[in-house]
Amino acid sequence: MTEIIIRLLEEAGLHVTHHLHPALLRLIIATVQIALCAGIYAAFTPFIKQSAILLQAEPINVIKHGVLIYIASVVLIIMLALTIMLLPIALIFVFIIFIVSLLGQTALALLIGHALERRLYRRKRQAPPIMDLLAGAVIVALISNIPYINIITTGLFLPVVTIGITVTAAVNGIVTKKFYYTPFRRREKQHGDHTEKKNAIREIINKR
Repeated sequence: MTEIIIRLLEEAGLHVTHHLHPALLRLIIATVQIALCAGIYAAFTPFIKQSAILLQAEPINVIKHGVLIYIASVVLIIMLALTIMLLPIALIFVFIIFIVSLLGQTALALLIGHALERRLYRRKRQAPPIMDLLAGAVIVALISNIPYINIITTGLFLPVVTIGITVTAAVNGIVTKKFYYTPFRRREKQHGDHTEKKNAIREIINKR
């Protein structure tokens, strides 16, 4: 994700790598990235929650869709970029892939943050989903900026997973009408007692 942002800025004529130290540039981009995740979650909360659960509920579909769309996108962008007249279309397509990947990254951050919270607190408490999201977004940003490792994470792993998450969620929501109960909710009070809704990850609601 960081590399995509840098490339988009360079293509737009903003040669940020010549004016800012690489470490500072990555820190700024990571901060903006986390803020974007929070904004996307606030704007598309139901979609992000449904997307986040898919890596557990449908890992094969996520990877399959991610690999297919990623390969097709790379081939298409290269073909368009080879023709000067079609270069603007290639840049638009790169931006679309960036948005799709960012949606998936937001969902991935929510899932990671929630898993971390459950691991640390063993269900003794449950933070608001936005806190899980921010914690997960920080972890994703750190992983994306580890030298050498980020070549694999940002060049292959994260694009495939994040694109796959978004595409699978879109297919489920638009085509198959398949939705999941999600564990990303706060505990509720009922008649003075604390009750926790079951996290039925595998249970599907089929809207007919």
